[in-house]
Amino acid sequence: MIDKFSDVNSKSFVNYYCHESLAKINIFFGMNGSGKSGLTQWIESKDPVSTRVFSTEYVIQNIKVDELAGINGVKITIGEQKVNFALQVEDIESANKNIEQTIVELGSQQEDLKGELFNLIETELKRAKESFKGIRINQKNYAKTDPISALKSWRQDIKPNLTSSANTSLTELNAKKSSLTNEISNLTSVLSNNMTLERFEKLNLALSKSVTIPDEEFTSELLRWLEEGVELHKLEQEEENHEKTCEFCGNSFDSSFVKSIVDKKINTEYSKLIQAIDRFEQQLPLSEVLVNIKTKLDKKILDHFNDAIKVIKKFLSEKRSNPMLNICIDEQTLNNLFALDIAIQDRKRELIDELGEVEKALSNQENLAKHQVAQNLQNIPRVLELETLIPKYDTRINKEKVAVSDNKQQIRTWSEQTDDYAPFKEIVNQELAQLGLEFKLQLLESGQGYRIEHLNTEIDMTVEDLSEGERRLLAFIHFYYDLFENITENSGKLDPIIEAIVIDDPITSFDADNRILLIERINSVIKRINNENIQIFIFTHSSFDFHSFGYNVGNNKKRWRINKNLQGESKITPISEEELKNFSDYYKSAFLELADFALLTNSELSEKLNAYHYGNKMRVVLESNARSNYNIENVTSKVVPTLIEYYKVDEELQDKFSEAVNLINSFSHGRSYYDEHINFVTPKTMRNAVRVIIKVLFNRDSYHVSLITNDKIKKRNIKEWN
Repeated sequence: MIDKFSDVNSKSFVNYYCHESLAKINIFFGMNGSGKSGLTQWIESKDPVSTRVFSTEYVIQNIKVDELAGINGVKITIGEQKVNFALQVEDIESANKNIEQTIVELGSQQEDLKGELFNLIETELKRAKESFKGIRINQKNYAKTDPISALKSWRQDIKPNLTSSANTSLTELNAKKSSLTNEISNLTSVLSNNMTLERFEKLNLALSKSVTIPDEEFTSELLRWLEEGVELHKLEQEEENHEKTCEFCGNSFDSSFVKSIVDKKINTEYSKLIQAIDRFEQQLPLSEVLVNIKTKLDKKILDHFNDAIKVIKKFLSEKRSNPMLNICIDEQTLNNLFALDIAIQDRKRELIDELGEVEKALSNQENLAKHQVAQNLQNIPRVLELETLIPKYDTRINKEKVAVSDNKQQIRTWSEQTDDYAPFKEIVNQELAQLGLEFKLQLLESGQGYRIEHLNTEIDMTVEDLSEGERRLLAFIHFYYDLFENITENSGKLDPIIEAIVIDDPITSFDADNRILLIERINSVIKRINNENIQIFIFTHSSFDFHSFGYNVGNNKKRWRINKNLQGESKITPISEEELKNFSDYYKSAFLELADFALLTNSELSEKLNAYHYGNKMRVVLESNARSNYNIENVTSKVVPTLIEYYKVDEELQDKFSEAVNLINSFSHGRSYYDEHINFVTPKTMRNAVRVIIKVLFNRDSYHVSLITNDKIKKRNIKEWN
């Protein structure tokens, strides 16, 4: 334990030494900025391993805004129930192992039965293949893994009215099918699609027309050469510069002139006739293509077709030689030409019909084979027995799986209750419910922390949604239970490593609604350590909390006040029992500091002394006094006449009082760099303003001022302050 504060160097404590001995329980009051946090850090530094500290930093570290991190877990056990649950979990886990072994055995037996049924189906399929050679019968795809479903599928192949086909063998049917398929594929049209009767009518029209032979003869090769020349030299494109270079001889030529000459040559009626004859001749079939079908069709049709081709080619050759001739391809020649394709299509239809009959016969044989397999399976008693037996194993296995699932759910429930982190969740949720808060804790997936969940499951909520007070409340409950190693229904065991507990300002202005709960928690810690070798330090800026902490816990405690002197250095003084009767600790502390400041002599004041903050303290004291005695909420320039009236300010002091009130108001609401030249005052000016206001308060109630300042302000001081 720490006996005394000695050689304290932390923040505003400079080589500080206190002659007073510390108690087991130490409760400190100090205004914000008085040095509470600095003293907390010094205490923790004495033995960081054995000291537990609750502070704002603790809240930040353990109640994380990041929902993925959540709230840190508190690892405690509660009562004997955990042991009972653990034993029951072991029993259920053992039972589950037996059930799971049974499931494995049942599954193995079922697989054996499935294998037996599959073999029976496979045997019948092989028999059918022997009986129906040439017919392709496939086993059902899923027969091996699910023979029951395969058996049902086979039953769909039973055809009661199915009859056997003719005496033709399967080998003959398959050979016939192959022959017909080949013959059909060889029967293709001889004439191209554009060789229509309409086209021949146009051809006859061209052949019957006399065409004058030009002065120079044009062969089809020459005409093609001219067309290629037009395309090669891009003579079709209109250009301003008509001069081009010939790609053949390299000489220059006028493209426009040459184009006009070529167009005349290409577009003459004679040229067009020659080109049309050439194209038609090229598209006519050759007699050689008929070799593959000569044996399949009537020879007369083939002969007439070849004769027709010869006649047409003869007419085209004659017209090319003498365009002036009037030629016409006769109707009989055209009939002979088209008759071959008509005969091919007729023959093809006959073969397709014949192939259909063969395929129908084959299909009938396949259906008959499947029918035989299904019918034979239907007549095997063992097949029917297995069909009934195998699904019963599914029912038994499913029941066992449900039992395992239910047991695992129960294990999860009990495991959560026996989890080292679960009890804290239950305790916190009970307290949150008692406070009427609308959220609760749930374990994270890791099981080592918690997340926030709204009581209304339709509302999403995270730690970030909590108020500052709610986070601080959770943090202190977290801190409180983290002190324990285990908790039973009637007692708890603190972590034996703990030697000191520091609680730094546990209740802020945000925690007003949770104040009573936090005070009770802290007092329960105080009561608990009465029987332990643990020292406790509690720091607060709240007068109410200061007097509430450690209430009715015996005499093993001390109360202290932390103040700063005029040099900004912190000091600690014990508070007597008489002083404790005054609950206005903040008011008293501020008044004491003002008294010290007001009593400074001119020589003691320094221009470097920061006197601004005394303006704010003076306003707080004056407002507190005026509010308590005269129901004046805020001390402003508007209420100065009322203050003068209520405090019965002497006439010769009224102007100085008004100036003093206006001065402290100007500093109590903050300063900026823009009005620095306006707000700057010397420490002496501020001290004199404080003296004026204290003088007014003393003249109104001298006993109050003397008591609240521990008799520092006396009547002789008031008389000296002009």
